[in-house]
Formats: sequence, structure tokens, C-alpha cells
Amino acid sequence: MATTRIKDITTAASTFSSDDFVAIDGATSGTRKMAKADLISEVSSGVSGTYLEESNNLSDVASLDTSKLNMEIPDVGTAPNEVPLNGMLGDMAYQSSESVSMGTAEVETLEVTDKVTGQLGVGASPSYDLHVTNTSSSAAIGITGTGGSKDTWTVTSSDGGGKALLNFRDEDTANTVMSLHQDGKVGIGVSPSAGLHLEQASTDNVLAVVGQTGYNGTLFLAAAGSGRDTYLTVGGDRNLLVDFASSSTPAATGTTKFTFSKLGNLVMTGGGGIDFGSGATFDNYEHGDITSVTDASGAGLGITADLKYQVIGKSVQISGKIIFPVTADTNAAQVTLLPEQCPNDDGARGLSISYSTIGSAFYVLPLGGTNDVMFYTVSGSTMSNNALSGVAVFISGNYSIN
Repeated sequence: MATTRIKDITTAASTFSSDDFVAIDGATSGTRKMAKADLISEVSSGVSGTYLEESNNLSDVASLDTSKLNMEIPDVGTAPNEVPLNGMLGDMAYQSSESVSMGTAEVETLEVTDKVTGQLGVGASPSYDLHVTNTSSSAAIGITGTGGSKDTWTVTSSDGGGKALLNFRDEDTANTVMSLHQDGKVGIGVSPSAGLHLEQASTDNVLAVVGQTGYNGTLFLAAAGSGRDTYLTVGGDRNLLVDFASSSTPAATGTTKFTFSKLGNLVMTGGGGIDFGSGATFDNYEHGDITSVTDASGAGLGITADLKYQVIGKSVQISGKIIFPVTADTNAAQVTLLPEQCPNDDGARGLSISYSTIGSAFYVLPLGGTNDVMFYTVSGSTMSNNALSGVAVFISGNYSIN
């Protein structure tokens, strides 16, 4: 062994030179020297390859990332020669990948391909099954189909001038198709200014109410409180019926008051009429022909008739002629021909004879409380049937009804 201790040598080396030796000493073989190549061969004999010369050793470790590259990390698991991680994952380590459950998870991007059990929050902890929150702007849910004309739709919750809005929007056409306002207003095709506000930009129908097969299409309207309800119903024969009921329940049955027929007629079916603002109603209109009259004198005469009439409100207009048969009967002439009963009121009776074939003047007068007329001479005497035998009498004028 050298008399100078190795630690006392002043010259230091950090690498091997090609002709360097290493001093070794032992009780068996004494003090000796060993060349670099022999040292490497001896040290590497217990491992594969020349361990000291390979990059998988620790001699060139300069950083944590380098050490990771040089080290072989075993598989994660609970089988032999695997590293278990349940100590760090907690309950997650014992869950199936087919159905993972957790209390709260925060992720930057989430793709759900099957289902979520419990509540799902986007932007905040959920209070509902699906809770989308955006604290800096409007919160929106996007829905996009594939193929054909499947546009991208958004449902957006936003602020509209201090009023909460929920909008349904077609993003491909930049068109908001429906808006729900905090005050209960609904707009379809427009921002609503009424409870239900509809606007159509095309020539399509704005509102369609169609009943199923065998049922009418009905629109129910009601004011606050009971007894203020209206039904607008399109019947199976294309008539528009306006019904009223005393219940605020849409399913209640109303009473039809008037009908707009498919022919364009307004039909009063509930006993009402038209009020022009005076408080009185116009509730009666009728017109037609009178081709058959009845002898009311008791003689049973066959009297020919060709008359026309028109009932307007409380006024009846009549014009035309009747022809008496040839007769010698002396009963007072009396004929049932009025379309409406004349009241027993002298102010209501007023008909005249415009022409006759008798050659002399006489008069006709409605008989109060009946549908009959009687005939009188200029002196006020009743005329008999034989006085009007074979005579054509032209009657015209108006009388009033109740």
C-alpha cells in the first residue's frame, strides 16, 4: 500500500482517462491496480450490458423529467408487481368504468355518452338535474343535429333591460323564434308586447286551431272571474260559432249565441240581436213569398195569393195581390194572410189597397191580435164575400209587430 494516503493527493479527477488505474487492496491479494476497462467489466458482470456505459443508469440524471425517462415505472393495479393507487383515489379506485358515481367533479370539458346519475352543473354547483350558469353573460344550451337541414338551436337565459328572458333561437338563420318574458308574456316570431303575441313574416297563417277528426276546432277566451268566458268554435260544417258559458273552465260547454255560416251569413241562435248603440236590439229579419192564404170568413173559399213580405225588426212590409173566387156568400170577407201577428194596437195597423178590379174604393185593415185582414167600405161597413166575388185586390203597406 502506498505511503501517501489517497485522500491526501492534491490532484483530483472527475473522469477516467484511457490509461488510468484504480488502486485496490485486500488481505488475500494485497495491494494492486486495476485498469478502467477491467473495472467496468467487473462492475457490469452482475447486470445486462455494460451498465456504467448505458443511458438507463443514473449517472446522467440532470432533472426530474430525465430521471422519469431513465426509470421503468411499473403498471398501476392491484395484481403482483403492480402499484396500487387506491390510497390516493379513495372510493374512485373501487368503481367500475361502466358506471362511475361521485359527489362533485370539476372538469374543463365533459362528454357524456351514456347517462348522468344525479345532478349535473355547468358553471356552478347544480341545484337542478341540469343546471347551466354563466355569471358574466347569458347562459345558453346548444342543440345541434346532423344531416339534412338540422340547424343549431340555442336556449338562452339572459337579461332584457331588467327583465328576465328565455329565448329559443335558430343560430343558423340568426332568428329568435320564441321568447318567454319574466312578466308572463310569450312572443312567437316577435318580442311580445301582449300576453300572447304572434307575428308571421310570411304569408302562412299566424294562428291555426284545428280539431282532431270528429271534433271541432275551439279557441277558449276568458276574463278574470267566472261567467266571463267565450268560445270561438269552427264546426265540422265550416261554420264559426260564438258560445258563452258561466264557468272559467275551458272544458265547460257553452251556449251558442250566434253563428257566422260558411255562406257568410250571421245567424242569431241565442235570442240576441244587433245593438247599434241605442240600447235597443235589431233581432228579427225575414223575407219571403206568400202563395197560400186561408179564407177566415167561414165560407171555405179558395182564394188565390201572390204576395211578398219582409220583416225588419218590428216592421212588416207586404205587397202583392189576392183574387177572390166567384161567390154569392154573404159572410164578412176575412182572409188569413199576414206573415206575423198584428198586435191589438191601432197605432200598429196600417195597410192600403193600391188597386182593385172592383171599380170603386174600399179599404183593408189588419185585425188586431190575429194574422187576418178584413175589408171595409168607405163608410166603414164590412164588405161581404159576394161584394168581392171574382175581384183582384192589390195590397201594400206596413204594419208593426211586438
